[in-house]
Amino acid sequence: MNPVLKVGERVRCVLMKDDELSVPPGTWGKVQKVTQIGDTTHYQIEWENGSSLALLSDVVAGLESASAKPGLPKET
Repeated sequence: MNPVLKVGERVRCVLMKDDELSVPPGTWGKVQKVTQIGDTTHYQIEWENGSSLALLSDVVAGLESASAKPGLPKET
């Protein structure tokens, strides 16, 4: 299960299901916008590799929140 994220929060990609649009595992990003669409949360993330791939809470798996994991850097 993915963590609930807030704007400004740093996240690290652990796994991306779609290889074609993939953000490599280990890539850090920052949540830019959070939108609720029905039962699904839409996260707009600016990734450090230049991607701005948005993620859906019910589709993606494999995000770590820097605020939820002791020892992970909270700032770049």
